[in-house]
Parts: sequence; structure tokens; C-alpha cells
Amino acid sequence: MKSDGVINEIGGERLIFFHQTFVEYAIARWLYSTPTGETAQVELLGFLQLDQTAYTKHYLWSVLRQLLNLVSIGEFFRISRNFNRQQMLPFRTVAFASVSHADSQASSILLELIPIALQLGDAYQNTLLITIKSASNRHLNSVWSVNLALLSHCDTSLSNKVAETAGELLTRLQINPGKKIEQALVTIQNRPLSLDAKGNDERSYFFGNLITAYAQTPKTFGKNIDIEVCQTLQQHYYNCGSQTRRVIIQLHLTPDIPPELQISLFTTIIAQPPHNLFKEKEEALSLFQQVLPRLINSSDTSFGNNWLAALYTPIPGRWEQVLAATVGFQATKNPSLITTLATNILLGDAQRTGKKLYLEQLALEAAINYGAGELFTTALLQIPCQEIPSSRLPTVSNLLRSLVTQGNNLEGESRKKIANWLLTQIQQHPKDILIMLNVLEVDKILGEQLEKYLPLLQPKERNFVLKKIKCIPEQIEPYLHSQSHEKEARLALVRLYQAKSENQPQPEIISYLYKFCLDKSREVSLSASDVILNRAENVGLDFAELLTIIEQSPVVGCRFNLGKALIKNCQAGWVINESELLAICQVLSEENTDELIQVFYKIVDVWSDTQQFIPSEVAEMTFKVTERIIERKTTKYIETYLARPAYITLKMLANLDDSSLINRLADCTRLLFKNSNINRAINSLFVIGLLERINRFLPNFLTEIVREDFLESEKMLPLTNMDAAIVAIVHSQGKNAPILDEILQGDYPQQVKNHILRERETS
Repeated sequence: MKSDGVINEIGGERLIFFHQTFVEYAIARWLYSTPTGETAQVELLGFLQLDQTAYTKHYLWSVLRQLLNLVSIGEFFRISRNFNRQQMLPFRTVAFASVSHADSQASSILLELIPIALQLGDAYQNTLLITIKSASNRHLNSVWSVNLALLSHCDTSLSNKVAETAGELLTRLQINPGKKIEQALVTIQNRPLSLDAKGNDERSYFFGNLITAYAQTPKTFGKNIDIEVCQTLQQHYYNCGSQTRRVIIQLHLTPDIPPELQISLFTTIIAQPPHNLFKEKEEALSLFQQVLPRLINSSDTSFGNNWLAALYTPIPGRWEQVLAATVGFQATKNPSLITTLATNILLGDAQRTGKKLYLEQLALEAAINYGAGELFTTALLQIPCQEIPSSRLPTVSNLLRSLVTQGNNLEGESRKKIANWLLTQIQQHPKDILIMLNVLEVDKILGEQLEKYLPLLQPKERNFVLKKIKCIPEQIEPYLHSQSHEKEARLALVRLYQAKSENQPQPEIISYLYKFCLDKSREVSLSASDVILNRAENVGLDFAELLTIIEQSPVVGCRFNLGKALIKNCQAGWVINESELLAICQVLSEENTDELIQVFYKIVDVWSDTQQFIPSEVAEMTFKVTERIIERKTTKYIETYLARPAYITLKMLANLDDSSLINRLADCTRLLFKNSNINRAINSLFVIGLLERINRFLPNFLTEIVREDFLESEKMLPLTNMDAAIVAIVHSQGKNAPILDEILQGDYPQQVKNHILRERETS
């Protein structure tokens, strides 16, 4: 064992084992290879075959696992079949040893364990799953059969993991991967139909996990996707969800995939409309861009022999968007195609509003988005603006929006040219042209034209224009004040003051924003509070003003925004004193809206973190707010967005190590722990830390949770909560704590017992 590195000398005739596993290995080797050890082996096996030893002397099972790796294959089967494998420790020991034994026949015993696992539930099935994932290559054929059996019959809660594991195994199997993936996909398809909460077929998720795991093959193993696998995936394409379809297309875009196979997939996917979620859109676009040029060059398909003909080809559903984008991409290299599209759209028959016009617009917008902005600008300025029908002006506006917003880096001079081109129509169509000038972001020209034409518009048109203007020019501020009885004018003033606050914050600007927070219009109130929140660190907040608005505003969103602004400033170093903390917490603690309750928790959290202290009145408010949200919950567990801040704030209070709070803190934490699922609410490590902290002051705290809360008569704690308590016990009392033995011997879920065993198996 010295030569194998199992034992190291450390001087003074002392030896140490490199790892706990090597201790177990050394004992197993003694049992296997020495006369005295063989005698002890008989006694050990007899002892472990007694049912009452299932969870006592747990460390001996690790020794047995090592022993099973050393014995001959015949002895392996004889010993393995002598145990009651319906108990978890014997089951785990035999399963894990079977895939580490040197003889590939050993893993065939897993087939005997499958019926046991299916009968006894997901804890046993999960053990088989762990076994499969850890199997060496010599055992792959056996574990593949086990994986298929689990894929066919395992509990729904484990199906996604099993499917993912099947995909991982496929990357390691060298022989007939196409046949193997067909086996797996057919197995999933033959599972009984089960629907999720939204009515979706859950089998599509299993397809997804399997195929996504297999798709890692090029990256993980540096080898190409097997052609037979691609052919199989095409056959099952429509059994898959949108994300999985995306992965299938990605696989067909990898290097060395033959063009014929890409064309085959293209033909397959356009036979039906795309998935409703359409997550496969970008990958499909790449496929279209590779396949369509070949089809057009061949001139013998339904897509014709040029890109305009291809654009008009009937194709199901939203595939036409992908087709138009593909044509648009080609147009970036073809100025004449850009000109044709622009002319057809803007000067075509005024009655021509059908499918062709729609597809041309999609294609031209795509071309602009791909960077053909200057090409489009040149084509646009060649068209007399006066000749464009009024019905097409909204189309011009949409095209200009694409031109400005899609990274075309349109030069200021080009913007001015387009603006002057538009001004030739402003007297006939002031509303439309003003909106397009806003799109172009030509501020000086826009300000001049707004000042001139706004007073001439009808109120409805004027409000419409104000609503559309993104950056309000200062020239029209006096006019907006004169129209402040109109909501749209006040909203425009808020946007103007937002811009001013970004450039040079002034007290009168902030005063206007505070005033607008209490506006009778919900929209104005929200807009003003958004500005204050976004500029909180720059505008110089006034606590008294914030408190007044949070007390008086009927708009929840406004109160929420100002609460977040207060938090933001406190995090940046602004300090509110104790009396101010009490005032704001008193207001927020009486809130019943979830958003404001979150703000309450965060203010307490931030203040206690920076001051390392919390007034007893605020601590009591925290406990009462937590009790209230639990009392009024309408579901089994309180919502994640409330549980998370509650745990964070309670942990912050626990970190203060204030013994005067500990009893209330413990009671409140237990109540929250029983009424939340931390798997969904918060990182379990955070909760573990909270439980440990309280247990330092109240040594029976965790024991009481186990005895009184784990299996409460009305409901059982979520498994993740139990697991968190187990880890907290291990950290605070050690892995051999008596309460853990009590769990192992009691009527607790097998998954929880497994967790304890795993903790004890680690060094």
C-alpha cells in the first residue's frame, strides 16, 4: 500500500492514509487477503445481513463497497445477493460497487435493482442515476439498459435528470449512436402522457434534456455529430419543444454536416409552422442563409431563381419572417434590390396592402437592421416625398425608426438631409412629420417645428404628438406649462425635467418632480417617481418629501419607487437617523401591498447592516410584518418574492448577536421556515447560516425543528428545508449528532436519510 500511495510515512514510525477512502480500502484489503481478515470478513457479512444494522455502523458499508471491488465476479454476485437490498445502505453499496468493479459483468446486477428502485420511489431511482453517471466506460452497455428502464418508468420528478443522463451517455457510447438515440427518444415517446401546470406535454421537456446534453458532444469530446443521429433527430423534430428544436438546428450547423442533410432539415421544419415560442428563430435564420442560396441557384425549387421571387414563396406561419430576414440579408450586398423594395413599398399601388407589401417591409427592415442604412438612405432620397401616399407615411416612420435604432451609425448630415426631405410635406401632414422628426433625433429642427405647429394641431393630435416625443425640446417648456391641465403636457414636462436633471440638477426641478409624484394621474405620478428613482444618487433627496409622498400617494408604484430611491441612496452612503428610520418603518410596516413589504425589509436590512444595530421597535415591526404575511398567505407556502427578503432581513438581525432579540427571532424564523419552500425562495446556504446562528444562543433550536416541525401533523416540511436543517445540524453539532441518528431510525423521508448518509460518507 505504500507503493500504491495509499499510506504515507510522516516520521516517528507514524503512518497516515492519504484519504478516508484509502482507510476503507486498506480494511477491505485486509479482509480479502489475510487469514485473520477472511475470518473477520465472515463475521462482518453476517453482521451486515441483519436488518437492524441498516443504519448503525454506517461506515462499515463503505468498507464493504471496497471489498466488493476486490473479490472475484462470482463472489461479487454471491455477496451482493445476500443483503436486503430494499434497505438503502445495501442498495447503494451494491449499486456503486457494480460500476467500479474491474469485471464488466458486475454492472449487470443493476438490472436486478431496477424493480426495487421503481417500487420504492425516487430516492432509490436517484441512487441508480448517480450510479449510471459515475460508471466507467467498460460498464456503459449495462448502464445504458438501466438508463432506458428508468427513462421508461421513473417518477416524473426525476425524468428530466434521467433524460439528461441519457444524453450524456450517448456522447460516450461509440457504437451505433444513431440507434441508441432512437431507442431513447422512442422510450420517451412511449411514456404515458403527462401535462404540466400550463397543459404542455412534459415529454417534450425530456426530449429537450436528452438532446441538449448530447449536443455537448463537439465541445466535450471534440468529435462531430454522427450523421445517423441527425437523421433521427429530424424524424422527432416536431415532438420537441422550441428550445430543443433550436438545439437540433444548431447541430445541423456544425462543421462537416453535409449540405444535403441541411436541406433535408430545412424541408422538414418548413413543412409546418414554427413553435409558438419560436426560440429556434435565430438558428433557423442561419440555416435559411446557408440553404436558400443553393436552392435559388438550382432554379428548380418553389423558391424561384431570384431573391424577390423567393420572398413571395408561400411558407407556413412565421417562417415567412425568417424568409424575409434572409432576403434582407442578401439585399445588403445588392443595392438594386434595396431600391426595388423601397420603391415598391413607398410608391406602389395605394391599394396594395396585402401579403407582398408586408413581406417587402419585413425584408427592407431586415436589410436596414443588417447595416444597409446608407444604401436605404440613398434610395429614399431619390423618391420625391410629395409623391408618397399619406397611407404610407406610417411605413416611412417605421423604416426611419429601424434606420436610427439598429446601429447603422447614421451620420448627422444624413439625418438633416432626410429631415429636410420630410419638411416638404409638413404643412400637409404636420402630425406625421413631427413624429418622424422625433424619430430622426434632429433636436434643433424638431424644436423649431414643434413650437410652430403644436398650437395649430387639434387637442387629440397634439396629445398624440406629445406622447410620441422622446426628448422634449426646451423651446416648448412655456407652452407645456400653459397646457398643464392636459395629462400629456404634464408627462412631457416630466420627460423634460428628467433630461434637465441628468445635465444640471437644480432644486426647482426636483421640487417639480416631487409635485408630480402626487399628481392625480397615475401615469404622471409613476413617471415622476421613475425619474427620482433613476436619478436618486444625483438629485439630492429630501427625506421629509419622500416620507410625505410614501404616506400620501395613492399610487403603489410611486410609493414603491420612492422607497427604492431611499434604499439606493442609503446604500450609496446617505444616512438616515434613528427617528427617521422609525418614521419610515412605521409607515411601511402597515402596508399590505407586497411591493412595499419588500421595501420595508430592505430598509431594515440596509440600516442594520450599516449601523450594526437595530432599534427594538423596528425589530418588533419586522417580526410582526413576517407573521402577518404568513397569516394572509393563500397558498401552501408564502410567495418567493416575500420569503426571500424576509430571510435576508432575519439573517441580518441574527448577525447582530443581540440576545434581547433571540427568542422572538427564533419563533419568527421557525414560523417562516415552516411556511416557505427555500428551494424556490432563497439560496439554502443563507438559511443554513440563519439556523446555525440562532442555534448558538438556543442549543435545542434545531432539535426542536426536527422533532416538532419536520413531520407536523398538518403538513410535512419541504425536503429542501429538511436538508437545510440537516446541514445546519452537521455544522453546529457534527455529523454524528444524536438527533441525526434519531432521524435515521425514525419514520422520516428516505431522501433525508440519504442526505445524512452522504454527509457521513464524506471525510
